[in-house]
Amino acid sequence: MNGYDVGFAIGLILALGMTFGHKRAWVWLGVWAASYVASTIYHRMGWPSPIVAGSALDIACAYAIYIYGKTRWEMVVGRLFQAMLGINIIFYAATIQADAWGLTVTPASQAHNAYALMLDLLNIAVLIWIGINGEKEELDNCHSQPPPSRRGLRGAIQAFQRQRAHPPFWRH
Repeated sequence: MNGYDVGFAIGLILALGMTFGHKRAWVWLGVWAASYVASTIYHRMGWPSPIVAGSALDIACAYAIYIYGKTRWEMVVGRLFQAMLGINIIFYAATIQADAWGLTVTPASQAHNAYALMLDLLNIAVLIWIGINGEKEELDNCHSQPPPSRRGLRGAIQAFQRQRAHPPFWRH
């Protein structure tokens, strides 16, 4: 474990603590943790194409959220996984193109550092988003619901707590 892993473990513990008792948030935090651990282990074992393995895990997470997600905030988590997939695809294409041109792309290069930073920022965004929305739903379940508001921050938060507008493709 390095400093990043410890930081993400602390973030996961904080997010789990914020969403204590909210089963859906815990499920998505578990999905995120499984994806992060699996892709990290795959990368550190030195197996071939860790970018492809990370992309496959991001696809699986985004698809699971698309199928089983019930609220709009869960769909945002799916979009964050799709953004991670997009970053993986862009970096993989850049790596292939650099190899075709005879350029050397080493793991210590600036491109790899930027790639890792973008993925880490998206991972942090996933933890924060799930933590905040899970906590909000738990607080709403514990107290009486305030009247709906269409203005301001409360209205924006309530919009993400509503049921998603479109069901998965096979339920139309």
